[in-house]
Amino acid sequence: MGWIGAWRAFDPESGSKSDDDIKSIIVKWRAASPRIVALAGGQSINWQPELHGIEGAAIEAIQTPGRVTTPHAPSGMAPFPVRIDFQVRDFGQTGRPALFMKLPSGRELTYHQPRLSDSGRSWAPIRITYMTENTNPKYGPLGWVPMDTYSGRLWENWVQAVAHDIQRHGVELCKAAGYPMVLGVYDEDVFEVPEGFGSVEEVERLMATMPDWAAGWPIRAAGGWAGFRYRK
Repeated sequence: MGWIGAWRAFDPESGSKSDDDIKSIIVKWRAASPRIVALAGGQSINWQPELHGIEGAAIEAIQTPGRVTTPHAPSGMAPFPVRIDFQVRDFGQTGRPALFMKLPSGRELTYHQPRLSDSGRSWAPIRITYMTENTNPKYGPLGWVPMDTYSGRLWENWVQAVAHDIQRHGVELCKAAGYPMVLGVYDEDVFEVPEGFGSVEEVERLMATMPDWAAGWPIRAAGGWAGFRYRK
């Protein structure tokens, strides 16, 4: 859901592309992936106001504390096959509200003290902010500060959190089978076992075994290797 700036931040060869080139690539991808774009959501369809997708459900939850909201598809599109629940309720004993995003695993992501305000943008007039501990200077002042969020970031949070839950499920299966994890490097898991024990193929099979809530998902683990020392 990012635009030209986001593309240039992630593409090391973006200097060879003009803004128009990047716009064309993004627009073509969005046109070819309408349900992904719709699930990320927003506040308008063809410039007409319509809350939809993840962003729409988050806004509706903040507007109606206590109510459970889920992303709905734009008019004329089939319902989404995955359920994502949002709800605003008090965080523990603090008495302060938080927006909770419930994942398929049952785990929840927390956005403290959510707030809606006027963004000044016609296609997305509602600005979403929440309080968080910022540790990255590229996002502004460090410390406990308000942070903006929107469809693309909420979608990324959900996708990465679901990937984490799947990865942790595989790690627990490996541990139970005698492969204790001793190191994690982003999406790599490192297991230390006695020489001659087990196999890479067994670890890959265990890592690709889905939890019940993700049964049938087309996910596999591949590219594993065995060695005496870790390497990239």
